[in-house]
Amino acid sequence: MGWGGFFGGPQAQSAARDAGLPHAGVPGNLRVQVEEVLRKEPEYPPVDVDFSHRQPADPPLTLRTMLWPFRRQLAIALLLVVIESAMMQTGPLLAQIGIDTACGRAISRCSWWWPPCS
Repeated sequence: MGWGGFFGGPQAQSAARDAGLPHAGVPGNLRVQVEEVLRKEPEYPPVDVDFSHRQPADPPLTLRTMLWPFRRQLAIALLLVVIESAMMQTGPLLAQIGIDTACGRAISRCSWWWPPCS
């Protein structure tokens, strides 16, 4: 029977079947129009479909198989990300060097008159 509807109740189809109600089908007021459309519809020949219970010989669809054709672009993107990260680190480093250099000179100039500078 399965798990049923939203909160574990019976599904609509099984509830209608258990109650002895007929299949919904086409509503009576539309039956004439549906039959007219079906008369105009051409007959389609059956389609042969190859079916096997075995796995196909194709390689599995993985992230690696999808990205492999774009390996050069991915390598370039990775290199650019590494370069950008390194450049983001050099900004504060250059500021630190500038502050240390400037403060070092200022400390050496003021050390003769202010003891905490030395």
